[in-house]
Amino acid sequence: MGTALRNLVEKNKSKDREGRLTHGLIKKLTNYYGWAIKSNPNNVPAMEKAIMATFYHITSTDDEPRHEHCPTGGIVLEVVFPLLCHNDQDDELWKTDPHEYIRLKYDVFEDFLSPVTAAQSLVHMVCKKRKGVLQRAMAFVVALLTSPACSPRQKDGALHLVGTVATLLLKRRMYKDQMEAMLVAHVYPEFGSSEGFLRARACWVLHYFCEMPFRTEANLLRAVELLTHCLLHDSELPVRVEAAIALQACLTCQEKAQATVKPKIKEITMELLKIIRETENDDLTNVMQKIVCMYADDIAPIAAEMTQHLVATFTQVVETGGDGDEKAMVAMGVLNTLDTLVTVLEEQRELVAMLEPTLLQLLVGQVLGQSLLEFYEEALSLLYSLSCRGPLSADMWKAFEALYLAFQKDAFDFFTDMMPALHNFVTVDTPGFVSNENHLLAMYNMCKAVLEGDSGEDPKFHALKLLEVIILQCKGQIDQLPRSAGTKSLGLSDTGCGSTHYH
Repeated sequence: MGTALRNLVEKNKSKDREGRLTHGLIKKLTNYYGWAIKSNPNNVPAMEKAIMATFYHITSTDDEPRHEHCPTGGIVLEVVFPLLCHNDQDDELWKTDPHEYIRLKYDVFEDFLSPVTAAQSLVHMVCKKRKGVLQRAMAFVVALLTSPACSPRQKDGALHLVGTVATLLLKRRMYKDQMEAMLVAHVYPEFGSSEGFLRARACWVLHYFCEMPFRTEANLLRAVELLTHCLLHDSELPVRVEAAIALQACLTCQEKAQATVKPKIKEITMELLKIIRETENDDLTNVMQKIVCMYADDIAPIAAEMTQHLVATFTQVVETGGDGDEKAMVAMGVLNTLDTLVTVLEEQRELVAMLEPTLLQLLVGQVLGQSLLEFYEEALSLLYSLSCRGPLSADMWKAFEALYLAFQKDAFDFFTDMMPALHNFVTVDTPGFVSNENHLLAMYNMCKAVLEGDSGEDPKFHALKLLEVIILQCKGQIDQLPRSAGTKSLGLSDTGCGSTHYH
C-alpha cells in the first residue's frame, strides 16, 4: 500500500495544488485506513468498502467529478454514519463507568486512535471538498430527524453529523438562516429526552453552534437556560460535563446571554468545581478559568471556598498519580485557574490576603517542597501574581526563602520563570527586601550561579537585569553587595545584552 501511495504522489506532481496527492494526504489516508480495518475486523467486504470510499474521496477533487471508480457521497455517509452513532460499547461504558467514558471522550491522546474522530474528519473534508455532498448529507439528516421510525441512536448520529459540519453550514447562504429553526425544532426537544446520551448530544450540538447569530433573542436565552439546567440538575455525569463546556462556549460567544446566568453564577461555579474534582477533566479547568474572568465580581464572595476546593483537587490529582501526562495537564489547569482567580481579584487586597495562606501552603508545601518540577512554571506564575501588591507578608518572605532553597536544589533551570516573582520581591516591597541581609545574599547567590554556570545566554541576561534592578532600587541600602557582582555585571554587559522588562 505504501509503495502504491508513493507512486501516486509521483504521478500527481504535475497537477495543480487542488489535484495533487500530497504527503499530508498520505498521512490522513494512513490514519483512515487504520480505523477502516480496525472497525471491521470480521467483515472484509465492509472493510474494503470503507477503504475504497476513503481513498477515492480524499484523492479526487471537484476538478475531476468523474474520477475513476469514485463512489458517490452517499456511500461515504453509509460507511461513516454508524461510527457517529452511540453504540453498544458506548452504552455499556456510560452505564458502568461514566468517569472512564468521560476520560475517553475528552482525551486528546485517544483522538489519534479514535475511529469516531477519523469519521468526523472525513465527513467534514468530503462535505467541504466535494460538490453536492453537503446537500446530500443534510437531506440524509433531515430524513432521519423527521422520521417517526428514527431510533435514539440514529438521532444521535444525525445530530453528531450536523455538529461536525456546523462551520460549513454557517458559511453557506442556503443553510445559515435555517440553523436557528433547526436547533429549536430538533435539538432543544432532546434536552428532555429519557436517553442521557441524547441530552449530552444536544449540549454538544449547541457548543458547535455557539457562534451562530440568533435572530430571536428568546431562542438564545432558551439555549442558555437548557444548558444551565443540565449542568445543575441532570442526573448523568457525562451530560453535566458536556453542558458545562457548551455553556461556557455560549457565554463567551454570546454577550447577550451573560446576564441570564448571573443570578445562578455562584451555584454554577460550585457545581463546576465539584465536577472538576470528580472527573479530573482538563477541559473543565479551562471552562472554570473563563468563568472566573467573566464573572469576577460575582464570584468574589465565594473566592475562599473556591480556593479551598481547587487546592484540594490539586492535592487529589497529584497524590493519585497514575495517568502521567493526563493527570499533569489537569493539575496545571488547576494552578492556572488559581492564578486567574488571584489576578482578577488583585484590586481586592483584603480578599487576596485571606487566600494567601492557603495558596502559599500549596506552593511551598507541595510544589516546591516536594520538588514537583512539572508544575514549577505554573506555580511560579501564581507566586508572581501573589507578590504584585506590597507590603509583602511574613509568609510571602518565607515563600521567597523556599524559592531560594528550590533554586539550590533543583530549580536552577527555572531561573527565567522565577524572574517576574524575584523582580516583585525587590521592587514591590523594597523595605522588606533590604530589612534582612539574607534576602540580598540569596538574590546575589542565584545571580552569581547563573552568570558563572552553563545556563545559556538568556538566563544570564535575566540575572544581569536583576542585579541592575537591585542596585537601582536599593541605592544606598545595599553597601554589603559583594564587589564581584558589579565586576560580573560589567563583564557580561560587554557581550551586548538588551534590556529586559518585567510586568
